[in-house]
Amino acid sequence: SEGDWEDPESSEELASKESNPNSVPVSEWIRRAKLAQRLQLLQDSERALRAAAMGPGSARAWLGLMDLYSTQACVRECLVSAQEFLECFGIYDNDPTQFAPIQVRKAIFRLVAEVGLRKVRQAQESLGMPHPLLSELFYLAVRIQTWGSED
Repeated sequence: SEGDWEDPESSEELASKESNPNSVPVSEWIRRAKLAQRLQLLQDSERALRAAAMGPGSARAWLGLMDLYSTQACVRECLVSAQEFLECFGIYDNDPTQFAPIQVRKAIFRLVAEVGLRKVRQAQESLGMPHPLLSELFYLAVRIQTWGSED
């Protein structure tokens, strides 16, 4: 009967899960972030992505944060997210011939187009030592502005 049905997760259990982000799987945080973005609730999306970034397999969360911050022209936050995203993959630390992933290139170039190369470089310098691939992207951005193409 209807009176016998109980919600498997009471509101108290849900509240305790919300207060402890590690009890919610990363995939659930990512799902919540995407839903919040569709609803134009960017602060909620950011919160969900930050919670996901604290869990294992956080590359998707850092990628989501990097994209969110680059579209909103949040320079420092985007650069931190890009650095964290690159650090999720060890191959980018050991091989200087690697190119930055397309997602990182798009985010950095979007920032450069939005706020200018000088502001992006100044923000990176204020954060400390940049990832080698990010430094290479700044050089590439100068070349593109000077010559007009990546070739």
